[in-house]
This record gives sequence, C-alpha cells and structure tokens, in this order.
Amino acid sequence: MDLVDKVFATDEVRGQIRSWLRDLPTDGSDVVVKDPRTFWGAKTWTEVARSAGYDVRFLTMLRHPAEVVGSRSAHYSRATNELEHRREEIANLAGWLNVNLINEATTRGASRAFVLYEELLADWRLALAPAVTDLELDLGEQLAPGRHHDVDDFIEPSLRRVVATWEGTDLPETLRGLADDAWTALAARARGDIDDQDLGERLDSVRTSYRAYYEDSAMVVTNRVNRQTSDARRAGRRASVEGPGETSVATHTSGISARDLVGEVWRRGKSKTGRIVGRSSR
Repeated sequence: MDLVDKVFATDEVRGQIRSWLRDLPTDGSDVVVKDPRTFWGAKTWTEVARSAGYDVRFLTMLRHPAEVVGSRSAHYSRATNELEHRREEIANLAGWLNVNLINEATTRGASRAFVLYEELLADWRLALAPAVTDLELDLGEQLAPGRHHDVDDFIEPSLRRVVATWEGTDLPETLRGLADDAWTALAARARGDIDDQDLGERLDSVRTSYRAYYEDSAMVVTNRVNRQTSDARRAGRRASVEGPGETSVATHTSGISARDLVGEVWRRGKSKTGRIVGRSSR
C-alpha cells in the first residue's frame, strides 16, 4: 500500500480529483462515486473531498468469494487448459482476499456500511435500509415499499447466476480458509452482528496470516523458478555442445533466452530428463 499511497498522493492526482469535484453541481445534492477501484486511493479521495466541503462515506457491497471466483471463471476466463484454469482461480481468490482486506483497512475509522450482494438482489430496499441509517443518509421516500423506483428495473434475484459453493474448485486449503474467515467477519458486520472494532480485530488476524502465507509461498516459488532457470541454462549449454546430431535436447537453440527455455521447461514439466524443443533463431 505504500507505493499506492505515493501514486495517489501526488499533486497531479489530487488536482484531478479536485477539478472533478469542482465541476459538480453545488445544489447540496449527494454525489455517488461508483468505482470498485476507489479504495486504492481512499485516503487521498477523502482528504481532497473534505477540503472541498464534502462529507465522505463508504458503502461496500460484499459477495462471497466462491461466487466471485465462479463468476470470473464463467465470464472472464482465458484459460485453455486445467493448469491455467487453476492458476486463474487461485489468483482470483487471492485478489478477492487482498482487495477486501485493503478496503477494510483504508476505510477504518470512516463513516461506512456494508451490504450483502445476495440480500441486495433479493430486496434492495430492505438490504439498504440499515446502511442508510448507518451512513445518516436522507433518501426521503425512495425506499418506501410499493413505490416504483428506477432501481427496480435492473436489480432482481435472477442476476445471481453463481451460488456460493466451493464445489468443483481446486484451491489451496489455507488460502480458502483465510477467505472464509474474512467473509465470515465481513458478513457479520454487514448483518450488524459485530461492530467495526470487532471487524478490525478479526481482519487484522486474517491479514497477518495471509501475509505470512504469501511470503512463504513467494519463497517456494522463487526457489522453484531459480532451479528451473538453472536447469534450462544447463540444457542450453548441453545443446550447444552436443550439436545438431543429438536428439536429447533442442537442435535449434541459437538465440533462445533463458526465459524462453524456462517457459518451455515449465510447459513440458520435464526440466531434468525431458526433451526441450526450442525455436529457431531464423
């Protein structure tokens, strides 16, 4: 987050936000900034908006991590094989966890509320009522039952096309457990079962565990990549010595970088005994 803070804290970014706010109507109406990436610069947004005379409040919609992983796999996946599919699912789950941990941390102490995705689709008026109270918003009769609202035209239960289940996924048990712990705490806060202090303490614990898990995983990956890089380089040297008559390694290795060789080793999964087929330098 230190790097993100530095990016958003520049005079250029502050000036852009200030200019955008300056162009808004000055009739005292509420301004809604709907952007799931806003949390990255929540601190800067808050400081600039307050200096412009705005009260800043945060409303976060929460969706179960299994639904997010399933939805992204169904609608955004570019995987062409099982390995790529699993890699995408792991990255999406880690992304869900990281985003929600950062969002909670950056909005801690601010006026904020949380609403559950499935409850929002089932009855958006009922789901928003507690959030409106928590954020001290004045929506007049907009949430009155029986009165048609434009929101009724695009929010409905059928939008929930992926249900919350881990069935069919192949995800690291530790990572999934951390996501479940974070979800349980966030959902409890959304339902009013715990307060902000309890939420912060529970997510701080998850954050500590996730950081340790991430760092341990990075060490394993670094060791594996270093080993495969070393294997690939040795394979390249053998290829240059054995010449075109040998079949144990590539016959066209001229101009192939260590990165290309590592990629080939990774794809074939035979870094020590398998045959590496290189690309011609022509």
